[in-house]
Amino acid sequence: MILTVETRFDVGDTAYFLDINHDITKGVVREVKIEHDVYKSVYDDLQRSFTGIKYVLRVNGLQDSETVFEEHLFKDPNEIVAVLNDQIEQGFD
Repeated sequence: MILTVETRFDVGDTAYFLDINHDITKGVVREVKIEHDVYKSVYDDLQRSFTGIKYVLRVNGLQDSETVFEEHLFKDPNEIVAVLNDQIEQGFD
């Protein structure tokens, strides 16, 4: 079995994310971790699979790092602002 996964960022790319304090933080991708899980659904008894992509980012110098899921990484700060603006426009239910 060959598993091919296309990632949004490569090692060495700069990426942005919201840290635990909700501040926009910049980091450099130093590692890409891919987790693939095949399981049997308890709801419909069908085999399903899930692929999770995490990035280890170097932030604040060489020693600090953060691990972030792909869906929480952005190419630039403006992309984060656009996503938040979309959420505001859609409203909160």
